[in-house]
Amino acid sequence: MNPLRTRTAAAAAILSAAAALARPAAPEDDFGAVRTAFLEGINGGRAEKGLPPFRLVPLLSRIAQDRAAAVVREGAHPEESAHADSAAASSKGYEARALSEVLVQADGDVETVLRGAALDTAFAEEVRRSDLRDLGVGVSRLDDIPLYVFLFARAWPDFFADKTVELSNLETIRAALLARVNLERVAAGLQTVRPQPLLDETAWRHARDMLARSYYGHDSPEGTTALDRSKRAGYKPRYIGENIARGQYSPQEVMDGWMGSDLHREHILGNLFSETGSAVAIGKNANGYQVLWVQVFGRPRDLLPARRNRMESPGKT
Repeated sequence: MNPLRTRTAAAAAILSAAAALARPAAPEDDFGAVRTAFLEGINGGRAEKGLPPFRLVPLLSRIAQDRAAAVVREGAHPEESAHADSAAASSKGYEARALSEVLVQADGDVETVLRGAALDTAFAEEVRRSDLRDLGVGVSRLDDIPLYVFLFARAWPDFFADKTVELSNLETIRAALLARVNLERVAAGLQTVRPQPLLDETAWRHARDMLARSYYGHDSPEGTTALDRSKRAGYKPRYIGENIARGQYSPQEVMDGWMGSDLHREHILGNLFSETGSAVAIGKNANGYQVLWVQVFGRPRDLLPARRNRMESPGKT
């Protein structure tokens, strides 16, 4: 066996879930049975290791077939071909979050080819990756020896759905954020803050607005601020503070990020605040698949801020 190989991960822009998971027509060739046999053989090995099965995606097989023809015509391009394959997939409706390409050249039936390919590091690593779900197979001949191009991929919609499944219960998310905030405040010797539904509403409106209108910032495109939003929700603030974040997939992850930032930590540990609300918005907009977090802190007008002891410098009266 003389394997040729190339692989690369491709970070991609986002396409809608419907487009990304569309089912294009199968490649117009006679290799359908070979592809199915490779799929069954690979999935058999994955099942033994407790890994989820691959799906055979006709569009990826078409791109793999084009790559096989290009290798025969031009030779392998290991440093660029996987990027080109990812771009081709995107242009045809499959936006890959990750895409790897492995070339294998070998004689023998499918079982023999897979047994030999398993000895190749590149092929073995891709077959064992738990984060990949989709497979495409191209078939050709080079110097009278069969050439196979395997594309291993993961579509953005699949990845995003898996990563955000635990964010579906907003009340659970709010409880986790509140618990972490108060844990940090107690550790800093501060009073805890209590949940405030009007501040939850304030955070929710801003998170949803950022998602719907594809922007990210404390101020809306019209200049509306957290103070304005809290008043519109019916809150009567003396003080308001706001933290926002995007891209984190758990309350602990976003809280770690906020606590690692001086400005955000100042809000979490703010002595002026007595109440908090939060929200997370999940979906796709012009910026791609988004997880948008908003955390609002407040103190109502009828509650004075806690008095803080002031340290005097030595020698002062």
